[in-house]
Amino acid sequence: MRNTTSEEISAKQYDEAFSGKEEKALIQALDIRKFEIELYWKRATYFWTFIAATIAGFIAIQASDASSKTEPPRVLRRLQLLREWSHEQVKQVFP
Repeated sequence: MRNTTSEEISAKQYDEAFSGKEEKALIQALDIRKFEIELYWKRATYFWTFIAATIAGFIAIQASDASSKTEPPRVLRRLQLLREWSHEQVKQVFP
């Protein structure tokens, strides 16, 4: 036995309830899809910005006159790993 708050309706009842509303449903579905695509591009921009900042930091460290250039790349690599992990988490929530 299923424990739901909604009742099952027949195909005929469904057709009666939603007949003539197909165009509105398609318009709403299109708007939702546009919104999802917009959010995707916002996330993509965030991740590419983070990647660019990491690369710029690495280049700045390598171009500097610092005597020890091994520690900063480790920090940048850890930031990159954090970015990759957060990207995987977002992909699980928003496939």
